[in-house]
Amino acid sequence: MSASHRPSFLAVTSWCTALLVATSSAFAASYVVTTDRETVRRADAIVIASALSSYPQEGANGAIETVTVISIEEVLKGSVSTPTIEIHEPGGRLGKRIRIVAGAPTFKEGDRLLLFLREYAPGKWASSDFALGKFSFESDDVGEKLLVRQEGDINGWDVDMKQHREGRRAAAKFLDFVRTEAKGGMGRQDYAVAKHPLVVSRKTLVPRSLIASTSPTSYTFPNDVLGYRWNVFPAAVTYYYYNITANPTNALAAMNGALGSWTNDTGSNVNLVNGGTDPGPGTPLGAAGNGDGRNSFRFEIDLTLVAGPFSCNANSYGGVVGFGGVNANFGTHLGPAGEMFNTITEGDVDMNLNVLNCTLLGVGNMTSAATHEAGHSIGFRHSDKNRDGSACTPSVTNECSSSAIMTSVVPNGLAGALQTWDINAVRAVYPQGVTPAPAAPVISATAADSTHVSIAWSAVTGATSYDVYRRAGPGAFGLVINTGSAGYADTVSSNAAYLYKVVAKNTGGSSPDSNIDLATAVIYTDDPLVSTTTTIKAVHLTQLRTAVDAVRALAGLAVGSYTDPTPSGVTVKSVHVTQLRTNLDAAFTGIGFAGGGYTNSAAAGTTVRALDFQEIRNRMR
Repeated sequence: MSASHRPSFLAVTSWCTALLVATSSAFAASYVVTTDRETVRRADAIVIASALSSYPQEGANGAIETVTVISIEEVLKGSVSTPTIEIHEPGGRLGKRIRIVAGAPTFKEGDRLLLFLREYAPGKWASSDFALGKFSFESDDVGEKLLVRQEGDINGWDVDMKQHREGRRAAAKFLDFVRTEAKGGMGRQDYAVAKHPLVVSRKTLVPRSLIASTSPTSYTFPNDVLGYRWNVFPAAVTYYYYNITANPTNALAAMNGALGSWTNDTGSNVNLVNGGTDPGPGTPLGAAGNGDGRNSFRFEIDLTLVAGPFSCNANSYGGVVGFGGVNANFGTHLGPAGEMFNTITEGDVDMNLNVLNCTLLGVGNMTSAATHEAGHSIGFRHSDKNRDGSACTPSVTNECSSSAIMTSVVPNGLAGALQTWDINAVRAVYPQGVTPAPAAPVISATAADSTHVSIAWSAVTGATSYDVYRRAGPGAFGLVINTGSAGYADTVSSNAAYLYKVVAKNTGGSSPDSNIDLATAVIYTDDPLVSTTTTIKAVHLTQLRTAVDAVRALAGLAVGSYTDPTPSGVTVKSVHVTQLRTNLDAAFTGIGFAGGGYTNSAAAGTTVRALDFQEIRNRMR
């Protein structure tokens, strides 16, 4: 979308940015920027519209996406017949899950926009070429009416491999150009204007509360108040590669160069390793899922949800090179300088179709792009941008640089080598000698008697204490005790059910949560029940109903409905087993546990066995 006929640049993104012709406000994408003329040609529709509202949702493929409803003012190209449409972009926060996709366009409530759109499925719209397809109507402090992209997020090179510099466009003249080009004419490219500070007054649709810059948080990209950081170094974080057959030499050179650049800094404890071939196809950043638990460099990936294939053709050169992002589950940990961070749990980079064999990029610049993306995958912002994406404001606590791997426009010829800002960042956020936080414990909770639950776990290497949490109803977990022992006996109420989890701690921070286990303070007669030996009695049924109803109360459900509510003297029948299973499975759903999977059928007329009751007991220990 540059004013020239040549594609503009390759913007480097990371788990937080996308390699595109556009960028996001928090993270960078990597692009070879298409010309404005080519941008008009590639769009399925072009509209002038206003953003009404945004909301996160889980897409049909399981991925978190953010949907923005826009009101159409004018259609300049394409078939858009409704007064409003929805723009779908990958990423967002849904409950305790978050998916960050760098380079994804962001929208502001009430923002008037010029949008270049792509219909990636019937009736499904997204910005064309990621952030490159979104222009906001703005004004600068000298009164010029402008159309402006998310300029701080557009990183990369022009087609001649010079650094791309995103320009400003006079709104009226640029619209004249777009209208003419959309009708098949040759528009006048006379809309370039000088840059002056913008006047901004609208609020962002996704509120972001930025903290005052303090090292080391000042080096990280923003989300809410906290930055993002891995909490496992110097233990290795392994990245796998996928689909490199088009040019394995270039793919491995870029990937290994990126991982090595951050790992080989001697003043930090970062440890990124190449784990070889990805054992699965991986989870596309812009398409399916919310992470597969593996960190991946995926090459020659169809980024349909974000943009079309990269074009290495001299006549239409440019497009999205690739993009990346991070997964996190909103766990936090204590990092260096006593600052809290969101904990990164997965980092990935996707490179677009046709990139590996594009000689116009060159292996050195591809490595720089991959290194920039890997830098985002371990939490770093752009060196020339504040945490909110605005121009960097240097201070005692906020370092700025326009000549770093992490600058929003990656300098040509670095071949992935870290510069001063990059080195300072990695040493501040991941300093040598910092004790890593411990691993998550694996716990087991069991009723010791009618008023005590025993929570046990194996000692975690490096842990100095453990926080024990309990949930006694449909609300949140509460801290019970911090203990230095690998076990705890909790005093509870009889005939009640509880959920437990444990967090290991040391001077390096807190582990992820342990598994969650259920304990029910009901003591059973004839325990265990033995097949062919123990006769099933009414008391066994009564005790199981008490325990099932305790779990239902934990899930916020009413007591179950049962045949023979007073079973004394009643013969135990298959319907009693069915009701116990049904009521317990509903409770399990309410607390996030899996139900079903019972050994025997409980069809009418089926003989009730000791195993049928014992299985239900064991699920509520």
